[in-house]
Amino acid sequence: MLAQWNCRWAKLALEAIKASIENVSNSASDFVSPSQLQLQKIMHTYNVTVCILNNMLEGMNKSIEQNIR
Repeated sequence: MLAQWNCRWAKLALEAIKASIENVSNSASDFVSPSQLQLQKIMHTYNVTVCILNNMLEGMNKSIEQNIR
């Protein structure tokens, strides 16, 4: 009987620890998600800007090349 009680108590303790860890994990992911989204938005804007600049430079280089010939 005592062994069964100890086993149940240990199981309940482990379940409480698991719930606590999941709670902390969920809180951390809630904090990280907005930061990740903001960083993704910044990186997307940066990549679009670089792409536009590369296209402009390509056009300028073609124009210079044609004027040299």
